Amino acid sequence: MKAKKTQPELAKKEPHPVTEIPRIGSVALLDRLLADYAFLAAQALSIHWNFQGVNFISIHDFFERRYHSLNQRMDQVAERLRALGVFAPAGFAEWAELTNLEDIPLTAFEIQETAQGPRKLHFVSPIRLYLEKERQVRDSILHTAIPRAEEVNDAVTEELLIACLKEHEQVLWILQSLIPTSEKAENQREPQKSVA
Repeated sequence: MKAKKTQPELAKKEPHPVTEIPRIGSVALLDRLLADYAFLAAQALSIHWNFQGVNFISIHDFFERRYHSLNQRMDQVAERLRALGVFAPAGFAEWAELTNLEDIPLTAFEIQETAQGPRKLHFVSPIRLYLEKERQVRDSILHTAIPRAEEVNDAVTEELLIACLKEHEQVLWILQSLIPTSEKAENQREPQKSVA
């Protein structure tokens, strides 16, 4: 497990217009969300650059829009951190310490040969991997960040998180629709139990 960085600015003795409890309670979750968004944006850009195959234009365009949308969200999260009186974490080294997300490997974009020739659905792999990362961030917002912001009575952060959650729900719906029905069914099948 990665060691979490702390915000040294929280120790300042200067008065701040935001009460200390919401300030302290919200900073760690916003730090992580900013890092998660940085990694999601990088992965969206990777798919935008490296995707090839069926529906190239629509997928290429979708991930470019997602990249820009995530950058806007990063800006909103960073500005909220500044409003709370702390510096926003910046740079991939710092973000890597704060996030649990991992990069999509470039091998996910490679064509996989079968006896019948190139596998038709191989390009679903990076989309599926990205979809799982979006789900991780959505679940973190839903199950951890929003309840924490509510617990410390930080309504402004809670409102920002709810807007982020709504966007993730829409993105997840769109990404899920990109995965062919046959592959969805394959992945949702229960593992077969062996008869002893």
